[in-house]
Amino acid sequence: MSSLYNCRSCASSAAQPATTNSSKEGDMTATRELPDRPSLENLRKRAKALHRQITAGDGEAITRAQQHLPRLGCVEAADVATQGVTLQEVQYIIAVEYGYNKWQDLLARLGEQRPRSWPRKIPVRPGLPNLERGAAMLHRAAQEGRPWCASRFRGRIVRLADVPDDEIGGAGVTIEEARQIIATDYGYASWADLDAEVGRLRPVHTFESLAELEDAEIREIIARLGRDRLSVALKTVSDHFKERFSANMTGKEWQALTEATEELGPIPQTEVEAVQLEILHKFRSDDPLV
Repeated sequence: MSSLYNCRSCASSAAQPATTNSSKEGDMTATRELPDRPSLENLRKRAKALHRQITAGDGEAITRAQQHLPRLGCVEAADVATQGVTLQEVQYIIAVEYGYNKWQDLLARLGEQRPRSWPRKIPVRPGLPNLERGAAMLHRAAQEGRPWCASRFRGRIVRLADVPDDEIGGAGVTIEEARQIIATDYGYASWADLDAEVGRLRPVHTFESLAELEDAEIREIIARLGRDRLSVALKTVSDHFKERFSANMTGKEWQALTEATEELGPIPQTEVEAVQLEILHKFRSDDPLV
């Protein structure tokens, strides 16, 4: 396998279509066939296994990731494992391979709909830091005169429409133009549009910032985590955090949770922080159905 994919056209030509499944948002060409009686649990396990393989640098897994994730199209194969591919992106890869536009459409095929309380309505997208990194790498490649970058810019940046492959390094490609390429890769007219949409995910960096989420997101956290972990995590939170979470529970539920917290007695700060970090990691990395 070549160490670089020559933009998206290379990735799309790497696999021959096997069949086509119908999706709510249009038809996708499948490269894998679902078994006659597909198992939701099996699909979840496959997604987790593929995620582990990608982060471990497995060659076949890296190939699949580069074929279906636009931001990895111009990344060295040896560097893909360090690009922070998320479980959600891997689920997207599997869905596309089976001919669906997104993971939720594949789940619907199995009769499993996304819970109504889950608030995120945008399609699977990588986080903004990964998008920024992808744009920076593309910009650097253009400045270094990598010929494979020229076709990407020629097709989407008017002023570069006639630049030969071997002259891309002297064309003065800007970071803004590289960002424009990344935005159109994901179906957006501009980087600003992509930035705005990704921003709706409301990135969470600390445990306390969970209190700034939408009500539906807080209710989802409560439902997923249960009383045991939350009772420990509440030991050191601010009054504002307590107000936001209590507002999304019934009076009886909140009373039971606070009583459970009090019954725990003194707990080392390090233990509380460890539980909070676990909850934060789960919110930032897990699909609600996984």
